[in-house]
Amino acid sequence: MVEGVVDTVAVVVDSTKVVVGVSVTVVVEGVEDTVALVVDGTEVVVRVSVTVVLEDDVDTVEVVVDGTDIVVGVSVRVVAEGVADTVEVVVDSTDVVVGVSVTVVVEGLEDIVEVIVDSTGVVDTVEVVVDGTDVVVEVFVTVVVEGDVDTVEVVVDGTEVVVGVSVTVVVESVVDSVEPVVEGTEVVVGVSVRVVVESVVDTVDVVVDGTDVVVGVSVRVVVEGVVDTVVVVVDSTKVVVGVSVTVVVEGVEDTVEVVVDGTDVVVEVSVTVVVEGDVDTVEVVVDGTEVVVGVSVTEVVEIVVDTVELVVDGTEVVVGVSVTFVLEGVVDTVEVVVDETEVVVGVSVRVVVEGVVDNVEVVVDSTKVVVGVFCHSSGGRCCRYR
Repeated sequence: MVEGVVDTVAVVVDSTKVVVGVSVTVVVEGVEDTVALVVDGTEVVVRVSVTVVLEDDVDTVEVVVDGTDIVVGVSVRVVAEGVADTVEVVVDSTDVVVGVSVTVVVEGLEDIVEVIVDSTGVVDTVEVVVDGTDVVVEVFVTVVVEGDVDTVEVVVDGTEVVVGVSVTVVVESVVDSVEPVVEGTEVVVGVSVRVVVESVVDTVDVVVDGTDVVVGVSVRVVVEGVVDTVVVVVDSTKVVVGVSVTVVVEGVEDTVEVVVDGTDVVVEVSVTVVVEGDVDTVEVVVDGTEVVVGVSVTEVVEIVVDTVELVVDGTEVVVGVSVTFVLEGVVDTVEVVVDETEVVVGVSVRVVVEGVVDNVEVVVDSTKVVVGVFCHSSGGRCCRYR
């Protein structure tokens, strides 16, 4: 997902180039030769958040910044979902010290500092080189490879980062430190980071502007945008993050609170909240408890909620069943009608309705597209609109 405006996105599949002149999501389901981004006439100037998702077989993925090499001075999250020999992240041509600006998750087995598993487990070693201690955030790049690939190459100041098979590399924004403690082993991350803990850990500490974040059970915390605080209470242990975050609690939790501009957000049970763009408010009511977020968001509610309300430029959006909203590009309006209740969003949106809806309307350049009957189902999971 290209979250900023770019000149072109060129995807070469079997030597055939496809060019899109606006911000896009690039998903290559077939064999892909190269992926190139041109921003302001410069090939892959990654000064805005850029996500390249390769779901199937690809040859290589190369990210270049300012026409030369990727200037990536940032923390990295590495998730090895397939079999890989080694994963190396090199910054400023320095061979990395594992445990600096890195989180490693290997299908539930997590050592964080070093992952050494036999080939049947997932990876043999994971090495991250980050110029001594911490790095300066220069760009935001996400490379997700969900299928089998030959290599994934990220060029950092002339040095290549090579991954053997199915690996997720996430480069994001700034946090003071992240200290996951797994079986008494502490990992310190000096900059922005995604923390994905798929197995039970002792604690996960995220320090943002001097504020500690502590989680006592399996929790995924993704720091992305700007929010006042996020408090996750797991077994009476509080998790506080001073910036915008995604909080996925896979274990038992007491509450999840998000404070945006002084407004509390409380959610019961498992919920994902991703703050992305510009929206007035988002209110999710779960079992009578209201969730309010003051900026553009993606709401993934995995349980049945009372209502989901989006207010865009003063227009209220109400949905009566679990619904996923992903704000992406530029569209006039998107209207989702659930039980005769209209949902209006004034910006580009991909709407995935997991419950029963009456119809879905998308207005692009004043042209209305209506998708109706096929989305109406009592099964609750057949509606897929993009």
